[in-house]
Amino acid sequence: MIRIVAVLVVLYATWRIFLVFQMWLYVRRSQSRPLSGYAPRAAVIVPCWEAHPDLEVRMRALLEQDYPDHRVIFATGSSEDPAWPILKRLAGQHPKATLVTSGRPTTCSQKVHNSLRALQEVGDAEVYVFADSDAEYPPTWLKHLVSLLDEPEVGATTGCFWWEATGRSLWARVLAWGFNTQIVPFFAGEALTFAWGGSMAIKATTFEEMGIAEIWQNVAYDDLTLAATLSRKKLKIPFVPEALVNVPVSDGRPSWCLNWLKREMVAGKVYNPGMYRLALLLTVPLAMMVMSPLILLVSSFMPGLRPVGLLLFSILPIRMITGALFCLAVGRPKTALYAPLDYLGVVLGLVGTYLSIFTRRFTWGDLTYVLVSPQETRLIGAPGGVLSGSKRGDTSV
Repeated sequence: MIRIVAVLVVLYATWRIFLVFQMWLYVRRSQSRPLSGYAPRAAVIVPCWEAHPDLEVRMRALLEQDYPDHRVIFATGSSEDPAWPILKRLAGQHPKATLVTSGRPTTCSQKVHNSLRALQEVGDAEVYVFADSDAEYPPTWLKHLVSLLDEPEVGATTGCFWWEATGRSLWARVLAWGFNTQIVPFFAGEALTFAWGGSMAIKATTFEEMGIAEIWQNVAYDDLTLAATLSRKKLKIPFVPEALVNVPVSDGRPSWCLNWLKREMVAGKVYNPGMYRLALLLTVPLAMMVMSPLILLVSSFMPGLRPVGLLLFSILPIRMITGALFCLAVGRPKTALYAPLDYLGVVLGLVGTYLSIFTRRFTWGDLTYVLVSPQETRLIGAPGGVLSGSKRGDTSV
């Protein structure tokens, strides 16, 4: 028994070290690779919901990207959205900005519905780029994200988000540490089977040939379905380290953090079952680590369990050290300070993951969804009335 556990711990430590080294090497290679110079006319699509305190600053950063020819299309669900007046002011001040509304969705998520409405305004753009309204985009973000699209085997490019814990919330820090050090490492690669819709680019021709807009009519997640479609066609999705952007944890309540984790895992279960099964497998050593204090307590009466308990508990410092090293590898040293919260992060992650096993339902924003299948999304409730009676918005500024 002890030997089996020891081998398990050694394998886990080796795997964690490999993930850190893999990302470190990937980032260094990316930084040393010159930009291709490929920079066609781009349309940046930003589905918006509610207003982040720094919304205007962050959206102005999108408008002022170091890029030769681009425009930004903001889309809200309605003109009553808190983001609307801010975005309307920006659209009135900046010739590159357009603002539209989409109305309530009936067969897809509000975010996807907003993006589909914005796509009607792209004009002659050769590249579609997707961004989020709460992320912090550096000046060269767009240039780096688009650059790799000139390679024929590349279907799309993706960045990722890096949770930033703001305020004093303990659970915001727990979520930031857990996601950043547990999920972001999997993005190191040039042929990913997933993407993140807040930092994602695709050629207009590829988007049309793959029929992405038609697929999106019935889905909740734009990025996972786009990635699945491209993967089936053997097209690569490389990660762009320069497109790793900071996003604040918008709500530090434990219930919000848990709901967010469950929602992401439910989406993974439906749209990327292979990754979901891997995630479930990886919960095994983590669940054993969480149980190790109890095993050590029981070992007071059963001394033979003490070595097993200590070995399992050693997974915790392994995770703390490798997690901190990973933060340094991607240039985010501040997050490394959250390493002592790893045990809570593991508990939160396990609960969110296991809850996702028993449901396909989640709440996102002010709507509740059921993912019936990868091709069908059911909306089952929203404040203010029946969804099937909603009208598609056509307001534009």
